Amino acid sequence: QLLVTGNAFIVELTPRRRAQLGELIVLPTANVFDERDDEGQIVAYIYDTKKRSDRGSQWTVMNRPTGKAVRYPAEQVLHRRYAPDPDDPQWGISPLAACVDSVEADFAIATYITNFFQRGAVPPYMLIAETTVNEEQKRAMQAEWERTMGGMDNAWKLAVVDGTRASLQRLGLAAGSREVGLYDLRNSIEARILMVLNVPPVVVGAVLGVLSTTSYASYEQARQAFYEENTDPTIRKRDAAFTHFVRKRLQMPSLRIRGDMTDVLAV
Repeated sequence: QLLVTGNAFIVELTPRRRAQLGELIVLPTANVFDERDDEGQIVAYIYDTKKRSDRGSQWTVMNRPTGKAVRYPAEQVLHRRYAPDPDDPQWGISPLAACVDSVEADFAIATYITNFFQRGAVPPYMLIAETTVNEEQKRAMQAEWERTMGGMDNAWKLAVVDGTRASLQRLGLAAGSREVGLYDLRNSIEARILMVLNVPPVVVGAVLGVLSTTSYASYEQARQAFYEENTDPTIRKRDAAFTHFVRKRLQMPSLRIRGDMTDVLAV
């Protein structure tokens, strides 16, 4: 929730005894509304399984929780933000927000390639006749072209169309060709996304990382760097937030919460 939406909501359920800590559960960010006082401070969080909020903003007449929503006082909820939103400091922005353009470009590339192979985004060639061609001749030439040139097996055969004086002009670009530059473009997009998320490319098997890694030692160093520069700081931020919440809740200033990293081979 924290890395994808920029916000993590952890609510403490009512414990059996006051001196105990209740069960902590994560609330899906998309279903959390916030309730604020006249000064704009959050006083409660409203969780609605039947209604999606507008990125956690205050509910409105047009978008309000249903009657089955649950209201949690602010002191009962641990709201952790990845980075404050300049437009709303009490709400968070995820690292993905910084690379949304690259993500959308990657989707566009995938859609382009899918359309190309399914139905062709544009006709690859156009036959320009130098003489008048009737409809029957057009259909005959189209049928002959599809019979001899259609499909992957015929893609590289020499195209010959008989029956009229004409010139053949190419319209489209081949998917994945150097002309489109999809290979280099996709590598650039992957690099930008991973850069924002602070993930070494080789750790997730990105082509750019695989090509630049020459040994298992380099891969091992990349995994260690991933934990030291990405995962560990994020876990420490989470643990610090939990520690502060639990200390205040149980009145135990000496208590400290720390993640168990003993089974992480990279460290």
